[in-house]
Amino acid sequence: RKIIPLKKRELLIVSILTSLKYDEQLFSHIRGALKLGNKFNSIHKIISNLELINQKDALNFGIKVLTKFQS
Repeated sequence: RKIIPLKKRELLIVSILTSLKYDEQLFSHIRGALKLGNKFNSIHKIISNLELINQKDALNFGIKVLTKFQS
């Protein structure tokens, strides 16, 4: 766990939770990623990259959760 910095680890977790469509956990880890200094656009890119591995449903799910943070 000490090999990957916490800020980057949160982005990895966001990607994994998005692909698994875990709503509450994803929301919590997006919040954590933002608190650690990750930018909204970086999180959006991580989620959008799921389209590259044919995860269109997960992409739409992740964007839906992420938009809760746009205010």
